[in-house]
Amino acid sequence: MKQRPMVLIFAGVLSGTAVVWNIMSMTAAFYLLTGICLLASLIFSDRRYGWVVVGILAGILLSLGFKTSMKLDLIQVKEKATEYTMGRVLEVSKTKKGKLAVLLKNKNLEGKILLYTPEDEKIIPGDILRFQGELEEWEDAANPGQFSSRHYYFSKGIYYHVYSKNIEIEGHQNIYFQEKILQCREYMKHQLEIQYKNEVSDFLKGMLIGDKNGLSDEVKDDFKESGLIHLLAVSGLHISLAGRRVYKLVRKWCGNFVVGSLAGMTGAVFYCILTGGSGSSLRAVMMLGVYFLSEILGEHYDMMSAGAFAGIVLLIMCPYRIYDTGFLYSFTAVFVIAIYQLVKPKMKGKYYKLKESLSFCIFIQIGMLPLIIYFQYEAPAFSFLANVAAVPLATCAFTLAFLLIFLPYTVFHEAISWMIQGVLWISRQSYGMLTIGHVPFLWVLLFYDRIVDMEEKWTKSTYQDQSGLCYHDHFDMDSNGKKKESGIS
Repeated sequence: MKQRPMVLIFAGVLSGTAVVWNIMSMTAAFYLLTGICLLASLIFSDRRYGWVVVGILAGILLSLGFKTSMKLDLIQVKEKATEYTMGRVLEVSKTKKGKLAVLLKNKNLEGKILLYTPEDEKIIPGDILRFQGELEEWEDAANPGQFSSRHYYFSKGIYYHVYSKNIEIEGHQNIYFQEKILQCREYMKHQLEIQYKNEVSDFLKGMLIGDKNGLSDEVKDDFKESGLIHLLAVSGLHISLAGRRVYKLVRKWCGNFVVGSLAGMTGAVFYCILTGGSGSSLRAVMMLGVYFLSEILGEHYDMMSAGAFAGIVLLIMCPYRIYDTGFLYSFTAVFVIAIYQLVKPKMKGKYYKLKESLSFCIFIQIGMLPLIIYFQYEAPAFSFLANVAAVPLATCAFTLAFLLIFLPYTVFHEAISWMIQGVLWISRQSYGMLTIGHVPFLWVLLFYDRIVDMEEKWTKSTYQDQSGLCYHDHFDMDSNGKKKESGIS
């Protein structure tokens, strides 16, 4: 890793941010990481490890500034909670209970406001609203491992929520681009509702444009328990697919890779904004931009360094993302995939494609397992089987649905429906739930540290040896951690 200074800086920024936000388990990781870096520097006299210290200092300073500003904002609202009753509408959606959820920005507050109202009045982005109500902060999780509304919304810059029956539209601020984005989203939703039946339509709306309001809790639970929850959201894979396909089409048409790169990047940015600009989408756009830049400059593209660069930028934009499990899962997946690309075995034989897919899914599951168990206390034991079957189907369905969304109903739409039905069926199956309980973060850190340290050795060993070693490391970590319960159900 010392040959990748960007990765070392990202590790430092992540650690420094964790210290400022007082995450005790990550604080231990910070001291461990610092000790390892200092020890390595003393033994090997390699100054490149100093990048970690640079990252730590940058993370601490940026997070301190952000935390101070956020606290002042919260104190300001606590003292005068009924005064900030006006804001510009940024986004409008509908909850499952039929209420409107309106995202507002008050010019005097740093945090955004989420307003819930039963009003049927048509509200669009750009409207200036006045409402009656008292702003409240989001509550934290009551128990460890439980969903935290505070962490989730704070990581998105939404500090307050309010319920109000009395709202007035006092004006409108024209935001031409945002209005066109909204029109495009509504048109795509309308097309999907025409082309597919309810269950398939709801799934594709979540997958294509990030609208998961139509998905039932049962469907979400099925995908979570089968390890396929990543298919329900617009992920970095979708952004990359959109950007790279535009790049290839334009480059093939005009023969200029600079024009192709600009077109691909424009397409990726537009699609990211269209789907709501989630953390994984922003990460994918930045990594894609680094990829296109490397193509233009004729330089080698390094996935780990590109991911680390994107992580640094996202943490600078909002250090509170350290609490966002989606952010941590996304970047862990990037680094696990990057390591797999370095150590993957060469498959031969009649079914080498299937073997490659199976080995990839097994490696990703092993790499993600410690972090998933740390946050959720459990994980599906054989979710790699679900991913081997569902991911190719979902990817093919995504590509075809995206290309055919502007066309009237054809036989291809029926084929897409069958693919999605297949994905839904796969998600309903049981893959064995591995319940571990609480695992100390130190063991999770040691697991990933061991993977990185043994990277060079794995390139010389067989894949079976690597997989066995990973499983050994994982269960060794679990046996030393404090367990609540153990077993496969």
